[in-house]
Amino acid sequence: MPGINILDQKTAELIAAGEVVERPASVVKELLENALDSGATAITVEIKNGGKTYIRVSDNGCGIAGEDLPKAILRHATSKISTEEDLNSIGTLGFRGEALASICAVSKLQILSCEQNEEIGFRLEQEGEKRIYFGEAGSPKGTTVVVKDLFFNTPARMKFLKKDGTEGSYIQTICEKVFLSHPDVSFRFIKDGDTVISTPGDGKLISAVHAIYGAAFSDALINASYSVQGFSVSGLISKPTAARSNRNMQMFFVNGRYVKSKTLYAAIEEAYKGAIMIGKFPSCVLFLEMPFDLVDVNVHPAKTEVRFADEKRAFEVVYRAAKEAILAAAEIPVTPSAKVIIPENPISFELTERRVFEPLEADSQICIVKSPSYEEIKIFNEEKKEQIETKISEESFQSLLTSFGELYKENKSEKPEKAPITEVPVIAEPKNNENVFIYLGELFGTYILGQYGEDLVLIDKHAAHERMIYEDLKRNTPSENKQLLLSPLKVTLGADEMDAFENEVACFDNLGFTAENFGPNVVIIREAPVNIPIDQITTAFLEILNKVMRSSKKSDSDFYDDLLHSIACRSAIKAHDRSTDIELRSFAEEILRSETRYCPHGRPVIVKISKREIEKKFFRI
Repeated sequence: MPGINILDQKTAELIAAGEVVERPASVVKELLENALDSGATAITVEIKNGGKTYIRVSDNGCGIAGEDLPKAILRHATSKISTEEDLNSIGTLGFRGEALASICAVSKLQILSCEQNEEIGFRLEQEGEKRIYFGEAGSPKGTTVVVKDLFFNTPARMKFLKKDGTEGSYIQTICEKVFLSHPDVSFRFIKDGDTVISTPGDGKLISAVHAIYGAAFSDALINASYSVQGFSVSGLISKPTAARSNRNMQMFFVNGRYVKSKTLYAAIEEAYKGAIMIGKFPSCVLFLEMPFDLVDVNVHPAKTEVRFADEKRAFEVVYRAAKEAILAAAEIPVTPSAKVIIPENPISFELTERRVFEPLEADSQICIVKSPSYEEIKIFNEEKKEQIETKISEESFQSLLTSFGELYKENKSEKPEKAPITEVPVIAEPKNNENVFIYLGELFGTYILGQYGEDLVLIDKHAAHERMIYEDLKRNTPSENKQLLLSPLKVTLGADEMDAFENEVACFDNLGFTAENFGPNVVIIREAPVNIPIDQITTAFLEILNKVMRSSKKSDSDFYDDLLHSIACRSAIKAHDRSTDIELRSFAEEILRSETRYCPHGRPVIVKISKREIEKKFFRI
């Protein structure tokens, strides 16, 4: 075994520097944190060639005293902690005293600083371990740090750096996070002579977000806040309709420090469950404030990972802030006292084929109306005010017209493409501020149409019914609500499907399916969830089987919820299915009175068009 050597100080410092300074972005992060700890209200970051050859960070903070400037580049020299106990309650961004020493060890460093109450400043120049200059110098109030030729004395580290553009983008990402963490500070980021980011420093988070990410992103955000037992959250979250395909825009700050936390990611995503589509993620810029002694930031060299003393409370406060904001921002608020009024003759908005026949001798008149969506016939006897409704094929419809043609003559003055329009009675404005939804009819066989206050409201009947069934399935175990099939259904499966079914029989039983092997590659279904229509049972069974085959997390609660989504979707009334006014009324009441605003797949259930929007279309305002 070779002998043990004690490394010289220079080699030890180069190794230690590698833990803090991984690339130019690491340098910028450390210098920005020092600038913020100095109390600066204006900070400028400038880089060239991706930060490899030039980085400058200047601030108007408190400055560094002349006698302290040479100490600042020594390892573990810090003004932010003084005792071991201070590590249990860290309130500053920097605290280890390693940043400047590590940067100095692998670059050509220049520090120019002047305290706020002094007239003259000091300048320190260093190349690695070699001192170039230290003395008095003219300087603006605050501190300016210039880092040149990073890794000039460690070429092995230099060759692992990426292209200038890539390193520059890493720096910009760091700047974006730090700039957001302090909206009360005015920041500028200059890259190769061009100002890329400039924040106003007006203390408004939305202003910083707008300056960094633009109007499209900032306009899709809503305010969120919540407090409980010393923990408080405030900030911005995205509207459910603005979900993204990744977590890149989820940003959390704990006591002003940007952090990555699985606990906080899980909390925000749990709040959005059911409000956004599966596979999509919310965006957020949230600030969690909590006692310093309940969070440990000294668990990783980059200081981006933290450990909470009370994970449950941290989760709860973020979840509640987001959940309440989502409900408050819904287009139509939750209204437990909502009432639905159905006029005597709601409007039908279906396009139909209408044929009117006048009798050759009698006084009565026959009107035949055919709906292309439902293949439905309505025959009106204008004299007796009777109506017959029936399902009919195109061939039968033509035969019916021929039969009537032998007894009646067709009235060509009628427009065959339009259905009869029935006026909706004028309903007085609700008294005593009652929340009244005036049911106007059904649009395209898909949407419930109504007036709610001064808004025109549309409810997707399939999405609404799907959500109602899903919530009922979660409350009542599907396995306890089965329907016995009078005629069991046979389903033919492939070899891999059969294998998956036999391994997951218990899963299907929990979902309300009683099924068994009925021969080679055949399964027979004897019972199914009571919500699913007979003609959808086989499709639902195969859809669930497909999800079971593709999933690697069959015990996960999210996976079980996804299976309930499938049952709810197959059970719900479909677009263009015929619905009675009573059914549609119950859907509208349920939606208005509950928190349901999105279907289990994240599609909106209810939308509104304001009176103002309508009047703008007609140029009334």
